[in-house]
Amino acid sequence: MNATSSTLEAQRLAAIQRYQILDTPPDGAFDRVTAIAARLFQVPIALVTIVDHDRIWFKSRYGLDIPQIKREPGLCASAMLQDEVYAITDALRDPRTLTNSLVRGEFGLRFYAAAPLITQEGYRLGTLCVIDQKPRSITPDEKQTLQDLAAIVMDQMELRLAARQLVDTTASQRTAINDLYNHAPCGYHALDSDGIVIDINDTELGWLGYDRQSLLGKRRFIDLLTPESQTTFASRFAQLPQQRRIENFELELVRADGSTLWVLMNAIADYDDQGNYVKSRSTVHNICDRKRTELELRQLNQSLEAKVTERTLQLAERNAELEASNQALHLSIRHFRNAFDYAGIGMALVSLDGQWLEVNRALCEMTGYSEADLLTMDFQSITHPDDLESDLDLVQQLINQEIGHYHLEKRYRHQQGHWFWAQLSVSLVHNQQQQPLYFVAQIQDIHDHKQADIALQKSQAMLLEAQAVGHIGNWEYDVLSNKITWSAEKFRILGRDPALGEPTFDELLHVHHPEDGERLRQAVHQSLTTGQPYNLRLKTTRSDGSIA
Repeated sequence: MNATSSTLEAQRLAAIQRYQILDTPPDGAFDRVTAIAARLFQVPIALVTIVDHDRIWFKSRYGLDIPQIKREPGLCASAMLQDEVYAITDALRDPRTLTNSLVRGEFGLRFYAAAPLITQEGYRLGTLCVIDQKPRSITPDEKQTLQDLAAIVMDQMELRLAARQLVDTTASQRTAINDLYNHAPCGYHALDSDGIVIDINDTELGWLGYDRQSLLGKRRFIDLLTPESQTTFASRFAQLPQQRRIENFELELVRADGSTLWVLMNAIADYDDQGNYVKSRSTVHNICDRKRTELELRQLNQSLEAKVTERTLQLAERNAELEASNQALHLSIRHFRNAFDYAGIGMALVSLDGQWLEVNRALCEMTGYSEADLLTMDFQSITHPDDLESDLDLVQQLINQEIGHYHLEKRYRHQQGHWFWAQLSVSLVHNQQQQPLYFVAQIQDIHDHKQADIALQKSQAMLLEAQAVGHIGNWEYDVLSNKITWSAEKFRILGRDPALGEPTFDELLHVHHPEDGERLRQAVHQSLTTGQPYNLRLKTTRSDGSIA
């Protein structure tokens, strides 16, 4: 066997392993095919064979007791290499089979016909064969029938392979969903119609400090609440089967160690096919910080009651600030989703490889792409080539935890084909094991501002060039800071080294002829007093002593 044949044989054997069929128990679907083949061809033996490295194993055997034979040329080992039906009319007279042990031995094989089992990739796994112990011929119609039956065998094998792959894929997806469910930033739980906990995620379980076995199917959720919250819960949940949803009610949970935890809860009802209420599913947000703020506010109010007269205004302002903060916090919890969807700037969740996972309306409007279009793309595909390298470098620094976030001005390609400038701010979300999950990106359109900056820089460059060409210098005097600002051409005209910086106003007066310096001082004073401009011709002494 040469190198190419050896490689092909290794690939063929690997294909057999993928189908996981060797040494499997009898299967009714394959046994029915061999039984049908035996009846149709009126032979005593029909087999589904798999040609292994050194053996021929029978997946289905009709009329034969042995499960396998050695791999010998002439029969199945040769038949599987053919594209058409391989037929032996009289094995004792056919040079291809004279030395085969099934022909020369006690078995006495005379007639043999086989159709190869060929995968979609072209690998030959074995055969469907019919055998007789007396010579006989095979017609073209019988050959076609044998090929059709072999195709049915192959369809069964492909179906089983697809089923195993589907099971593996489903298990992988379930693992990913469970990971997302258990590591969410909020708590999730489900209660049956009697209020008993039947499911809970790791986040909420960690807050409570219980182990899963002690809760599931054993404890009512209401028993995990303080007495006051038990009243609130019973009142609100009594309405759930009719209202289908209850939103934003606060409860105080009792942890396993006796401490308490304030949460904001939302719940929806589930029903069976007959419309009967069967369970509830709830999300739970930790609002301990907010409740702590509220408690501090109450304590502050109590301490300030004794000073109401002298600090009424201060107390009112403080209460207003705290109330606004409280309302903003409550609103942000309730409308977090709206804050993302309807933000005035573009917002997105992006996978570690740059794929858009979730985008808001503002980003779609900014780029001109629909949400469906963006979710099929990655950010690299709409980033200007000149900006991509620096963006990807910052992304890698984030993943390596060299930086906590980054800001970048970059260009995106609009759906209509033009480029626009945007301010990008990016941070990275990690799970509890500090493994990176996805990026949070905020994108603000700064195209007009950027174009204005570019135009301003161009104008300033043109002004400086015009001053140099026209030998015109200018200076500014900030009265409040007593600071003089010179243009580059002013330094050149007067021969002053820019490294020395601009002179003060008093130094500037001495640069001129004494009489001219006094005239300049008076003109500046009068201009500051009346607001009127002035126009003077002055003699100035350069650094080299020459007069300008």
